Order: sequence, then structure tokens, then C-alpha cells
Amino acid sequence: QIYDVAYQLVTSPSSRSLDPSRNTPQARLKEAAGLTLLALSSCSDVAASYLTSNKAISQLLTIAAESLDALSALRGEWASRGLCYLECCAMLLLRAWKNNDNDASCLLDALDANAIGLASR
Repeated sequence: QIYDVAYQLVTSPSSRSLDPSRNTPQARLKEAAGLTLLALSSCSDVAASYLTSNKAISQLLTIAAESLDALSALRGEWASRGLCYLECCAMLLLRAWKNNDNDASCLLDALDANAIGLASR
């Protein structure tokens, strides 16, 4: 499934070791995978369930925090490279709350990943 491939690409050790401030093809691919996760989590219950069951919120928030200061090569310089990961987490939390599906677990995962500190930046 495409959401699995995108999630594996974003969370792989090789992509986690990329310098988020450098505009490389690998960094663009990682950001494109993050945008894919955002799009799929907003319109696909299956993708959102997959990400939620894999505890993706904490990992995506960590990635967002690491790349929040870098400018996006895909969305334009007005956006942060980490914004797509933050938006994906927000979408997953919103869907969990609306569906009353593991909303407490998702919220605790977000709090454990320092979501409040990230939001205050």
C-alpha cells in the first residue's frame, strides 16, 4: 500500500539521518512522502488506521520538530519542511477524536512526543 511505503520512507534510518536544512533529492523525496501521508490521512480511513496503529504520531512529531526550521522545497519558501508532518499528526488526532477511536491513546502519544512544546515554537 502507498501509505505503508510513504511511512517506511519517512521513518527509515537513512531518511532520519538526512540534514533537513539541505535541499537534496532525498530530502525532497522524504517531504513528498510526508505530503502523501498528510493527503492519505485526511481522506482514507484505512491509511489513518494504519498510521494510528503503528503509533505514527510520536514519530511524525519528532520528524516535524527536527525539520521545522528548514524551508520547504516542494511547497515554497513560505512553508516549513516539517509542516506536512505536523499537519498529518493534527489530522490523525482529529480523525481519532471524531471517530472516538483510540483518542486518548493518540493524545497521550502526542503529549509524549512533546506536542505542546512543538506547538509553542
